[in-house]
This record gives sequence, structure tokens and C-alpha cells, in this order.
Amino acid sequence: NISAGTDGPSVDACLLDDLNGDVWFLFTSPFTGQVAIESAPGTLGDTVMVVYDPTVVGCPPVAGDPSIACDDDDGTGLGSLVQIGVVAGNDYLIQVGDFGGAPGQTGTFDLVITQLEDCTDGLDNDMDGLVDCDDPDCTNDPACPEICDDGVDNDADGAIDCADSECVADPICIEEGEIECGDGLDNDGDGLVDCDDPGCDGTLVCVPVYSGESMLIINQDAIDGDQGAILDGDAWETAANNAGVSVLHVTDTVTTVLPILSEPALDVIVVCTGTFPSDDRPTATELEALAAAQAAGKSIVFTGGDHWGFLHVASSFDLVDGVAAGAADGNDAVVSLDGFDTGLGLADFSDLQDILYTQDQAGNDWTDQLQAATSAEDTGIVAAGKAFGPDDALAQPLYAVTVLAEGATGGNVISMSIEFGGIGDVATRDDVFNRMSAFLGATGGPGGPQFKRGDANNDNLFNVADVVFIAAALFVPGSDPVTCTDAGDVNDDGLFNVADAVFAAAALFVPGSDPVPAPGQTCGIDPTADAGGGDLGCAVYPNCP
Repeated sequence: NISAGTDGPSVDACLLDDLNGDVWFLFTSPFTGQVAIESAPGTLGDTVMVVYDPTVVGCPPVAGDPSIACDDDDGTGLGSLVQIGVVAGNDYLIQVGDFGGAPGQTGTFDLVITQLEDCTDGLDNDMDGLVDCDDPDCTNDPACPEICDDGVDNDADGAIDCADSECVADPICIEEGEIECGDGLDNDGDGLVDCDDPGCDGTLVCVPVYSGESMLIINQDAIDGDQGAILDGDAWETAANNAGVSVLHVTDTVTTVLPILSEPALDVIVVCTGTFPSDDRPTATELEALAAAQAAGKSIVFTGGDHWGFLHVASSFDLVDGVAAGAADGNDAVVSLDGFDTGLGLADFSDLQDILYTQDQAGNDWTDQLQAATSAEDTGIVAAGKAFGPDDALAQPLYAVTVLAEGATGGNVISMSIEFGGIGDVATRDDVFNRMSAFLGATGGPGGPQFKRGDANNDNLFNVADVVFIAAALFVPGSDPVTCTDAGDVNDDGLFNVADAVFAAAALFVPGSDPVPAPGQTCGIDPTADAGGGDLGCAVYPNCP
């Protein structure tokens, strides 16, 4: 319309944008629902659109008349686009003008009116073959339920798929049960697999089996698969086995093993939390559980490179850990150690000097700098003393990286801002472990690695092949040896000889014969001492943890 002037307001009703050279359309809706009205650009690309109810305003409207909707640039290019609800048979007055246009200026555009999908009426409103929430037009409509595996926030509540509360009970999002929690898959898509997923807490496959061990190692450091350079839990387990201390080593949280913390036979709880950024720290609730276990008589070892000096989580455990408040975050200087006499009876490490320390985060370890607390500061202790600090050759301030605390009641506590696995070599760690065990009250008892008694050939079975293998190992030169002699000690008499082959054959083939003693054909430690107080040993057994 070359001669178009401005018949309505020269400023649109709700955007206050300049509007000139308007043209008018009357739209009578053939349906009730939602429509999109768009000025598809032609040669006139920058439009302004206003929609009025002609039963409310005159034609043309005048300045100040109310509008139903208006838009400047939400359409294609600088075109206009509004979405409004309409009623079948009602009229709608549509004003389209040029932004900043002058009288006589020419241009073309198309006015396109499209029915939108109503997401709740059971109809295919836009005739695309998809009804209601199956139509992509309904994505982000609150009326549509969350689809729990499409990567879209379908109901526009800010939560996608399994993170949406609507998906809690969806089978796609449930990581629980013996199958889901042991299949090696991230079933609910939260980045956590099987027993690492809190959804699996309490399932049978994810609850460690306690069999009367004296020491429990809770290796939180390994939960996410990133332990840094030092495998601290493994180092503690090796030292315990070498000392004959029975040990249960779990890669899990304190929460998961809470029932074990109160087991009467348990003497020592070792919690390995790692060194930042490869650490996995206990929550305040879990630290309270450790404090309760200490009060009940369990001795605690807590290792954490950054627990005290960096983002410390406060709890009642602070009153028994022997570490004074205000520990410094430290630096990267600790690469060798000196031992000290703690002044707590047998806990003397002063002969251990210039001990190599291998950092978990080489070049970025930031070992917390600890000071031993007094009983006035830590009201749950009798006294505390420094066991290890930086090598004096490093010219560091006088601080501790290992503190021992004698509990006023309950168990004793060892706090370490270094990782035990970084101390010296295996022989040195065995020495340190034995001294710490004496302080902690680890009772030793039956220990060593787990194995299946009778599986002498390491094929994870107990059958006639084991009888033959034992006989060959004993009497045929050049035969393969039994690498786990405890497994070959089938009759559990503390010896390995022909009597074991005879016992195995009887157990397999003679009805009424004695069964194979514990642990039998389930993984377990040797529950009895070997002959003469020695240890037959189990150097290699691949079928148990």
C-alpha cells in the first residue's frame, strides 16, 4: 500500500517503539487455541506489530487504547512475532507498521498466522502428525512431563532428565538393586557407577562383608577412581598383612560401613581421604560417626592432606584428633621426614630420620602444617605429641605432619596430613605401622591375604585337579609350585604336605568326610595360626581381593 499513512497510534501500545505507515488486518479465528502471528519479511524487513480486540477499541484505535499484544523484532530478521490465545468466531485487529518509515516508502511482507499445538487437548492442532506433548512445539511446556532420557528440560523447571524430581521413580533413573548396582554401568546417568552411586547404598552387592577383622580401612580416596600418585589404602593393607593384622579394606564412604564401626572385634578404623585435588572428604555427619566410634573404644587413623588447613569440616572429631585449631594450609616443601618421640609411652619415632617422602601431588602437595593440641584445646584427649615433621634439612618451621593423641576415654587417634603410602619404602612403612599399631591397640590375630582353601592351582575351583596339583608340587621335580600355600593347606593343620592331598581327596569323594575348613570356597583370611607360630603364606592368589 504505497499511500499508507498512520491511521492508528504512531507509537505502539506496549513497546513505545516508533510505528509509521501502518496497514490493518481483521482476523476472524476459526478455532479456539493459541496462534502465532508473524510478519514474514519481504522487502519490508523491520516491522512493528500490535494486536487489538475490536470489541474494546475503535477502528482505528487511538493513543492510550489497550492492546492484546505487540512486538518489534522477535520474528525472522527484524520482523515481528506475537503469540496470543484466540476464541473461535472472535475478531482480532492487527496493525503492522514500519519502524521509522516515511510516508510513501514502499515495501512488502507476508502476514502468517499459524495455529500452535495445544499441549493438553488431545488434538494435533498444527497438523504435523504429533499430538500434545509428543510435539516438539510442547518442549518446555510445564504441562508436559519430564522425559527422563532425552537430554531436554521438557517441563521447563530447570532440571533435566534424572536430575528432575519427576524422574525419581523412573526405571531409567534408578541405580539400585543387585543387578543395576553390579553391572558396571551408569544406569541413571549421574556419572556414578554401581557402588559409587549413593542410590546403591545398602544393597547387598555394595555392603562390605565383615568377618571379624581387627582393622577396617575406609578408602574414600579411591571412590572416584583418582587417588593421585599414592595408593594410601593399599599401603595400609599391605602393612597390616605383613604385620599379621586382619584387615577389611573397602573403597567406600564412612556412611556405607556405619554398621561395621560398632563391631566388637574391630579395634582400629583407618580413614584415607587423599590429598587435594584427588581427595574425597567425609561429611560432617560422617566425622561425627567417627567421633562416636572413638568414644566407644575404637582407635582412629585419619589421613588427609588438606582436612585441617584447607576447607576444614568442623565436627566433634576435632576434640579428639589431637590437632590444635588453626592449622596452616602449608606448602609443597615436604619431600623428606624426621621422626620424633611423641612422649606417649611406646610411641617413639625419633630414630627415623631423613626418611624419603613421596608426594601424592608431586610439586603441588600443600601439606597441612599441624600442631599437637593440649588437653585444654582437645577436651577428649589426655595428651598429644608430634610423631613426624618435615626433615630439618628442609629448613621448614617446626610443625607436624603426623600427630598421635591418647584418648581421655575411648580409643587413641592418629592424625596425618601426609599419606602413609608415601613414607619411605615397604620396610620403613612396616616399621612405622608396627609402632603405630602398638599405640592404637591393633590386636593382630589371624591376618594375611584372602584366599579359598583347597584351590591350590588358582583356577577358582576345588576339584580333583587340586589333588593332582598338590601331589605334583610336593613330589614331582619341576612342577609348578603352590603360590598360595595357605590354600594348599587343605586340612588347616598349619603344614603343607601329603596329608593335604589325602584330605582334599576325601572331602571331594568320600561321603561323611570332614569338609574343607574355613574359609572354604569363599574368600577369607586364614582364621588359625600356622604350625610353630609361623606363616605358610599366600604370595599369589588371584581369585580374591
